[in-house]
Amino acid sequence: MNKILMAITLSAALVSTSAEAGLYVGIMGGSATTDVQHSSTKGFAGIQIIPNLGIEGAYTDFGGYRGANANSMSLSVVGTLPLGDTWDLFGIWGTTQNRTNNAGTNSRNDMLTGFGLAYNASKNLAIRLQAENYGKLPTDTDGTSTTVSNWGVSVKFAF
Repeated sequence: MNKILMAITLSAALVSTSAEAGLYVGIMGGSATTDVQHSSTKGFAGIQIIPNLGIEGAYTDFGGYRGANANSMSLSVVGTLPLGDTWDLFGIWGTTQNRTNNAGTNSRNDMLTGFGLAYNASKNLAIRLQAENYGKLPTDTDGTSTTVSNWGVSVKFAF
């Protein structure tokens, strides 16, 4: 399923885009829940293919898991629903590779889902509040596989 989603997403990125298309980058700070709550950071970049649909790649550092590092690389489709000129609702759906480095580096592919609210301060700057579910981390040495979630505030810069 993840390979199909990845193929569809990458195909959409290569399709001819409209005049509304534009690149963007952003950073996020927040809180991730793995075994306990940790401070999290996220860097992302994407392309807005049409006003209501974009593709976004991201690296998220969950801050830790049982004394080890935990992070994720993800690729998502982002759908946007405008609520007037300055506010948007958005949803995120994609694939993620969650990694930990306890007892060596382990990884697990899972589905990424999320939603949020964006305030468009200008044509090129948005502030987003978002919540995301990354599925499960890789199975630990004791057989535990913990679900990881993340929420935070991000700043998005469009070009």
